Amino acid sequence: MISRRKAHHVIMEIQNAILNRRCSLRPEQLNKSKKVLFHGSRSVDTSRRNSSVKGPGPGGTSQMIAIDSKIEQAMDLVKTHLMFAVREEVEVLRAKIIELETTVLQLEAENAVLREHVPAEILNKLSLQIAQGPVATAAV
Repeated sequence: MISRRKAHHVIMEIQNAILNRRCSLRPEQLNKSKKVLFHGSRSVDTSRRNSSVKGPGPGGTSQMIAIDSKIEQAMDLVKTHLMFAVREEVEVLRAKIIELETTVLQLEAENAVLREHVPAEILNKLSLQIAQGPVATAAV
């Protein structure tokens, strides 16, 4: 499973790559990005269906836009994975909190019962020891 820190780092890198790519395109090239269609996991650019140009011309721009869309898909996938991981961790932590709260209530009840049955003199000594700080217990 990917860690939250690693996933966040990957998302930031992908976002920066997308922003850098878009900043390098001219406005007329950005308009072509609306022509990208998705078929399953493949992306097809309608502006270059019959074109095999891969250079810096219009076909190359379409290829860059297709790459951008794949990067965005990957970023969405990472975000989705991260959200599921965070939700799962939140559920685990909530369960642990409930367990700890139950333990605290049990211990408080036990403490109250024990304090009722202990002489006042011992309670006073205990209060003084707690006020003085941690004390090493004597071996019995």
